[in-house]
Amino acid sequence: STTKQSSSSTKKKPPSHAKQKAKQTGKHITFHIPAALDTKIMRPDFATSVPENKWYINALSRDIKHHFKIEYKENPNYTTQVEEEFGLNIGLIGDLRINEYLSLRFEPGLHTNKGALKFNERSNFTQNSDTIRLIKSTYIHLPLLLKFSSKRIGNYKPYIIGGISSSFNLSSNENSPEDNKNNVFRLKNNTMYYELGFGIDFYLQYFKFSPSIRGLFSLKNEIVPDEDPNSPWTGHIERFSTRGIFINLTFH
Repeated sequence: STTKQSSSSTKKKPPSHAKQKAKQTGKHITFHIPAALDTKIMRPDFATSVPENKWYINALSRDIKHHFKIEYKENPNYTTQVEEEFGLNIGLIGDLRINEYLSLRFEPGLHTNKGALKFNERSNFTQNSDTIRLIKSTYIHLPLLLKFSSKRIGNYKPYIIGGISSSFNLSSNENSPEDNKNNVFRLKNNTMYYELGFGIDFYLQYFKFSPSIRGLFSLKNEIVPDEDPNSPWTGHIERFSTRGIFINLTFH
């Protein structure tokens, strides 16, 4: 009679958790590195997750180094000294992706800055306090820019950016009837700029971080002259315009 033979093969037990992490073969041990620590892993491209021709919003913060460029009607014996201070900008970014390498950006923001002008031609003044004029401004800044990105390299993507912008000075005293005789240094309430800069997109696990450096250059004369054409504060100035350096920290 035939006897039923029991199956010689048995069900394999699933490997233990420890065996999944380390496998010993002879003298060699292989460890499995978690994906979160693997520097070669490609992070998602957050920009490509947004369809072309669609806007999306991101947070933006900036440190601003402002400088005023002064052009004189004649070469003065003593120049006017500009004392600079850092300002701050907080805003948003609207990004319209045109193709893989090009996007149109709108970056409305609110920024503040302050500085001082020191007039070194002291013979024109009767009081020492008249040689200094403080400038404090708060702007609504409206840039419209084109961003040109390179091909992505790992989790990095360099880019250059440029365009035009306009700003509205909420602290402007352009229409004030008082001028420097009453300790009021007047600036226009609106001006235009062109901007140029560069940066890098860093693709992290949960978001994209984009630091950049950008220069801002005014296209208009921003000073409002005093009523007196021979004013010691504005009579010798042909043009007064803003130049600034932005350090942008953007989170997508």
